[in-house]
Amino acid sequence: MHTLEQQPLFTVHHQGLTLTGRQVLRNHRQLTVQLMQPLGLLVSHLNMPAFMGACGATLIGPFGDETRERVLRILHDDAVRFRNLLPGLVESLPPGNQRTKAFLKSMVEQLARAHNEQPEMQALPWNHPARFREEVQWLRYQGEWPAGKRLSLLTEDPEKEWQLLLLVHHALHKRFAVESAWAEWVGN
Repeated sequence: MHTLEQQPLFTVHHQGLTLTGRQVLRNHRQLTVQLMQPLGLLVSHLNMPAFMGACGATLIGPFGDETRERVLRILHDDAVRFRNLLPGLVESLPPGNQRTKAFLKSMVEQLARAHNEQPEMQALPWNHPARFREEVQWLRYQGEWPAGKRLSLLTEDPEKEWQLLLLVHHALHKRFAVESAWAEWVGN
């Protein structure tokens, strides 16, 4: 497994910005991209359907390059949407409220289980891209929706929902100022 520093960075231009992403995984049928700058941390995994692979399609080469760039642009758009959603979500979970307590308790318990199973995650700061990615993956496959409810975002992507829930969790713990310090989400 490559360390985070060995995974290649790439840049694309989007809406007047230069976006930096990290190619976490890329082979003939899989692609994982993580947004690094600006509004970093969000990650997306793609798996090419078997029939496309059987027809000779591959994520290696020009098609893979185009897909990687498109995914990074989508991740940035999702990050902007999350930045806009987050203040309202945090306001809807005020300190001391029973829903807030239930949400935080559920997330703390689930993250403790994740860290027990993968203790190397705990050694990294909360906003480190590798820790964020691993926590989201653990939550996606083994977690339970806090208070039994999903967020019903515009997307049906459970990974995006878990990413947003994890960011809400960090915001409620006041690890960053929701309105002014989104840049603190940017990974190392």
